Amino acid sequence: MRALIVAVVAALAMCATVPAGAAGWASFTSATFSGLYISPALPTDPMASWTTSLSLTPGATITIGEDVYPVIWIQAFYVRSADTDQPLSASDGGTNSGWTWRQKPPNEELSYLVGWQGQGSNRLTANQTWEFTFSTIDLSGVSVQTGFHVGYIDDGCDKTGFFTGGGQVPEPSALQVGLTMIAGMAGLALRGLRRGG
Repeated sequence: MRALIVAVVAALAMCATVPAGAAGWASFTSATFSGLYISPALPTDPMASWTTSLSLTPGATITIGEDVYPVIWIQAFYVRSADTDQPLSASDGGTNSGWTWRQKPPNEELSYLVGWQGQGSNRLTANQTWEFTFSTIDLSGVSVQTGFHVGYIDDGCDKTGFFTGGGQVPEPSALQVGLTMIAGMAGLALRGLRRGG
């Protein structure tokens, strides 16, 4: 009986995790995602606003180093300055996720980390898509990364952490490609008719 109790306690200790806590600039580890989609992707040019959708597909994974783990949820979405010498400026334009706008340092005009953080069980899970809007985002001269608070499974145990690494941009469907080609051909045909007329 004592051996059984020791085995149960050991198994529970193996799965024990320290809560991830609040995100800070240094909280993030680099990773690669599969099945986590951002559309449209993070802009490369400075712009006044950016609205994007974040979605998680069944079977999504995170690769940390050389190890691949199943993703079970996402509970934060941030834009993070790649260097603390390059702060960025952004403001909350809203989200349908119910998550709260956060920026680090708080209440400053320039920050190193801006985005939304959920609480409790308010998490993006498989087959969900949520929309996020930065009403203003100025990336002038700033290198940035997307960052996420991620729940994943490691050897049967639930783990959490903050990770940088862009979500994938969905590839266009065959229908989208076909419609784009048809629209292009129709434009060329109309152009030819106008020139001939």
